[in-house]
Amino acid sequence: MKAFTASKSRLNSVLDPGERAALAEKLATAVIHALDSVPTYVACEDDSIAEWATSHGATPLRTSELGLNRVVRHGVFKLVGEQFHRVMIVHADLADPRHLPGLIQRDGIVLVPDRRL
Repeated sequence: MKAFTASKSRLNSVLDPGERAALAEKLATAVIHALDSVPTYVACEDDSIAEWATSHGATPLRTSELGLNRVVRHGVFKLVGEQFHRVMIVHADLADPRHLPGLIQRDGIVLVPDRRL
């Protein structure tokens, strides 16, 4: 995750910076709460997100790497190094994360679209 203040930049024309940050935090909070029945880690490049993750019962995987792919790669390598055999990568801005816990036990790759298909 990136800092809430840096999130949702595509909404610049309709939301001010504070509104974008509030929206990003609201979505991320819903995702993290949907996963509170499983160990949850938040890969991030920002200290404020690491603090936010901890305050919501998740373990931050803080890196100085920049960019989504690098941050996620760092997080996955860290978890594999800690002997995790299954990792689910979840974006923090899902509109309806209620069904995430049911996806955790599936084998293979599960793709969660960002909209109805």
